[in-house]
Amino acid sequence: MARAAATRDWALLDQLFKRDFATSSGIFIVMALGVLIVDRLLADSRYAHRVLPFWQMAGLIVFVLSNQLIGGLAAHLRSYRREPFMAPLVVSTVVTLPLIFWAAAHYSSAGLVAVLASVNLLLNLPIAIFALPLLTIAIPTFTRANYLELNLQRLVEEARALPPSVLEVIVSDNCSTDTTPDVVTKAVSQGLSIRYIRNKIDIGSDANIAQCFNEARGHYVQIMGDDDMYVRGMLSYLIGHLQQAEYGIVCLRPFGYETDPEQEYPGEDGPVERYDRVGDFLAAVGSYITFISACIINKRAQEDIDARQFCGSNLVQVHLVVNAALQVRHNAYMKRYMLACKRANSGGYDFSEVFVERLGRILDSYRPVGLTAKDIDQFETRMLKSYHPFNLVRQRLARQGDLRETHRRFAARFGLRPLFVLWVAPIIHWPRPLALAWGMMATIIGRISNGDLRRGAHFALNKLRRHRQAD
Repeated sequence: MARAAATRDWALLDQLFKRDFATSSGIFIVMALGVLIVDRLLADSRYAHRVLPFWQMAGLIVFVLSNQLIGGLAAHLRSYRREPFMAPLVVSTVVTLPLIFWAAAHYSSAGLVAVLASVNLLLNLPIAIFALPLLTIAIPTFTRANYLELNLQRLVEEARALPPSVLEVIVSDNCSTDTTPDVVTKAVSQGLSIRYIRNKIDIGSDANIAQCFNEARGHYVQIMGDDDMYVRGMLSYLIGHLQQAEYGIVCLRPFGYETDPEQEYPGEDGPVERYDRVGDFLAAVGSYITFISACIINKRAQEDIDARQFCGSNLVQVHLVVNAALQVRHNAYMKRYMLACKRANSGGYDFSEVFVERLGRILDSYRPVGLTAKDIDQFETRMLKSYHPFNLVRQRLARQGDLRETHRRFAARFGLRPLFVLWVAPIIHWPRPLALAWGMMATIIGRISNGDLRRGAHFALNKLRRHRQAD
């Protein structure tokens, strides 16, 4: 286990722990039963007065067994650089000490044993077993109570199908000025356990996202946009896969909706693809590494990271995604559409500055720790095929941004790469009507090559249907 922990082979560590924990617990139980049988057989002998009475002996053995179980679970969690039970054990100690003195004074050794065994069985052991959730869904929000309510109501439904203690939900409220606290209270009253964090001031979106990661207690963390929601049944589907293997990142496939996520759902078929090469994984998921809701991040693999160090880039989550993917090197892409996301509901940034210049710098910063030039090239090729054309079309349609500055950023990053010069640059340079026609064609072809045509076609058909209904 020590070697597995040192190499961060979490799957092997879990396997060895289960084997050793079951073996040691089994041996202890067999030996304890033997002691109790012998104690019972010798109850009428001259040796009986040298040991505790039978039921006191049984209580003491239960106390020692529960201590062993708690110690084993704590040692397992410490392998992931956690001190898991410090606060609860301090509380139980404060409770236990006065009870011991009272019980010993009134009931002698029988009272002492009863207190020790009861505290361990009723308090410490449940804490050890249910200490850490498998998944934390942490939702950063700011004055969007109407969207947050849709998100939480879906989580209320989904959580009912999950085992206890598997899910932790956090709402990190960035000092909202609307009815956000009431929305959270309503979800709690419907049975959803929520840890509600309300900032005293607006700390900014980056810092709020970082706070979500830092506060999460789960093995995995999903920093989920307040305006996104799970497709019905997909949260339990995800949990089932997280319980089967150890991943650095599990990427969920989202789709955009305008008015009705149920009616606009593109369909639920799609395989789960697994990748052992980071470059192949990044090329498969493309821009989704920048989308907070889509990425289930292994926090256990990066316990020592304070996400606040990544603030200021608008891409805090990309650092966490790339680092986890490199640490574990076993990642998955769930290609079934699992998340419904409100379309065109974010902004306030320069597209080329964030997704070309800053994203490129972030990727380059991970070269020293294992992200290769080939890995980055695979990812950027995917982005140049369809993501950048689509967003440049949006920019030209809205007549936003400085085209010269946009070209400067693209050229500085991609230079004379043919895919940029021949495929993307015309959308920036050509006259607006030609640029839009070229960009739309490039977007469609790029989506076909990336396997995203169905989503776009489904969106177009639903939009046409709504226009007909409006007429």
